[in-house]
Amino acid sequence: MEKTIALSWKMPERPECFYGREKELAQLHNYLNMENHTVFVQGIGGIGKSELVAQYAILNRVDYDVILFANCISDIRTMISSDVEFPVEHVKRNTLDEYNLETEEEYFKRKFAILKSIVTEKTLLIVDNFNNEDDEYLEEFLQLNCYKIFTSRLDWSKKQYSVLQVGEIENYQDIEKIFMHYYVPQTEEETGKIHEIVQLVNGYTLAVEWIAKHLSGHSITVSEMLESLQQKKIEDARIFQSNKALFHMLLDVFQIKNLEQDELEVLQFLCLVPYTGIVKEELVRIGGDGTHAAVLKLLGSSWMKHVELGVVALHPVVAETVLAELRPDWENMKRYADNMAKDLLDDDLPLCQVDAILQIAENMFRILGVEEPGAVTLLMGVAHCFIKRYHKYPVAIGLLEQSLKLQQQAIAQIKVKITLCKEQNSMDIQYTQLKKQILEQETVRSLIIHQIGEIYFINGQYEKALNYYMKLNGSPVADVYCDIAKVYAKVKEYKKAMQYIQAGIKMKKRKYGADEIPLVENYLLLASLYIDNDDFRMARQWMNEAEQIATKQMTERQKADFYYQYAILLKNMGQIEEALAYDQKVCTLYLHLYGENHMSVIHAYAAMAVDYYRLADYVSALQCTLKEIVLRKRVRRIKKKLYLSVSRLIGMIDVNALEEETKAELRAFMSDFNRMLKENPEEGEEMLRQ
Repeated sequence: MEKTIALSWKMPERPECFYGREKELAQLHNYLNMENHTVFVQGIGGIGKSELVAQYAILNRVDYDVILFANCISDIRTMISSDVEFPVEHVKRNTLDEYNLETEEEYFKRKFAILKSIVTEKTLLIVDNFNNEDDEYLEEFLQLNCYKIFTSRLDWSKKQYSVLQVGEIENYQDIEKIFMHYYVPQTEEETGKIHEIVQLVNGYTLAVEWIAKHLSGHSITVSEMLESLQQKKIEDARIFQSNKALFHMLLDVFQIKNLEQDELEVLQFLCLVPYTGIVKEELVRIGGDGTHAAVLKLLGSSWMKHVELGVVALHPVVAETVLAELRPDWENMKRYADNMAKDLLDDDLPLCQVDAILQIAENMFRILGVEEPGAVTLLMGVAHCFIKRYHKYPVAIGLLEQSLKLQQQAIAQIKVKITLCKEQNSMDIQYTQLKKQILEQETVRSLIIHQIGEIYFINGQYEKALNYYMKLNGSPVADVYCDIAKVYAKVKEYKKAMQYIQAGIKMKKRKYGADEIPLVENYLLLASLYIDNDDFRMARQWMNEAEQIATKQMTERQKADFYYQYAILLKNMGQIEEALAYDQKVCTLYLHLYGENHMSVIHAYAAMAVDYYRLADYVSALQCTLKEIVLRKRVRRIKKKLYLSVSRLIGMIDVNALEEETKAELRAFMSDFNRMLKENPEEGEEMLRQ
């Protein structure tokens, strides 16, 4: 059965409390039903625009086939490309091959074209917080044949669009109802003072809510709140001329700088998070100790808000004001940056979490800059992600080069301090700490250089790889010798390769002993050098040495990785049957470690399929390839060339002689293959031609 592509319902959260605005709701309905079915709802931040359109959507949901409420992160392209903000059923970013996704630009264009074909006159799209009047796709978006509402802090009245200007709630009784939703006065005297407070802040909705929540937390009395607001008004008669001025007043009243350190750091971090928010558990995990309690306090006092179930954020106006008052830097964001980098180094972290962290990292680099040594850890984490996840090597090299530059600056600064200590004959605790720091910084510098060299090696740029590895020549990191040997082996300078690998073996034997795991990589590399020189006897000798260590000391995961490399060497020697036995061991171990839905298991089935094919066992090759396709579909990493492999194998066997289970898998494959040909006729024709 073919899957129907359609917009997903994505309703806004119901406003926590909503009073008044009957006039604006009626105007919004009338404007929407004008000729172009588009309205820009504009007003200062925190006045209640988002709540107004959310209430409209909830009240009128029966009039539409689908309503989609999307937060505009930065522009229309980014918003539509996001499957979280703009979900379309059965439309996802395509996996071009095992490692590469289609680019955001390609996905946006494909998804936008689909959007144009599926929206109807019964569709309502709500774009919240749209503040980009120069957006290159705005006019095209406005041409969509559906109803559209934008909320914005910009003035759109000169653009000849239908505009609904949202101001303060006209009926003060409604404003006081909002206030009393969060704080119920205890006496008539308090009721009178609350009336004065509402008037002092001009009925500004977010300020009313904020003040009421602070009063409910009992951190300040009604009398103290009124007195603080009155004093601030006397000091600055122009206080109500701008949204920003009002918030400066509120910040002074609530004494933001008196918050606890953990709370301040959470606020600073959330200034770097997109307005769409972050999952609360994710925030607590990234922030570490003390963050959970701080988050609960900030939610209770209205500094933070829930944007949807389990997702928290700062109101855009609060974020901008806090950013001005407590601008974060790399020093106070170190804990968050380090934990984000640690997450990015975890290759098993779900892709949705990786994308969220990368988005925050991008904001941190933009707002905090990348010229401070504190950025190094996160730069390295992002670079690792671009290498391992996305295989965007030029981007990774740029990030690592910047990390290297910052690291060298940090090392130079520490060396200056050490020199001063020596000149002053101050060889005390500070000197010892500086020596320890420089060793740590040198280690990080070596890791960066090594990583850059590795990228160039992967890309086949062996001369550049060698230049970077040579910068580490003489380093106590014995693996450097192994890397240099690999480069020389690739350029067929086997004598030099042999010298470096043997030097590495000697260094590791001195450090670890003769029968330790770190030697295995060197032994296998030495064996590959002998294979390249057709000396299979010596290759076997070193392979056996490596296997003895692996069998005795390695964990299951280490053994699986070892057997995988061992099988490759056997194939290079032409020992396919023996290689198959090792690939089967690899598959068994990976299945035990990870279960079926893991790329390591998929690679193992792929390796066995090749082995069977080379042994002319085409039925077994077909079974392994079909299994690979099934697993790849589960993890959304399908390789279309596998369809061709199956097609070729079918031509080499008697299909009727297959087992029923294999026949069923084959029928499912053919159905999937036919569907793909229908969806992509041009690509299908090319595949059929091949």
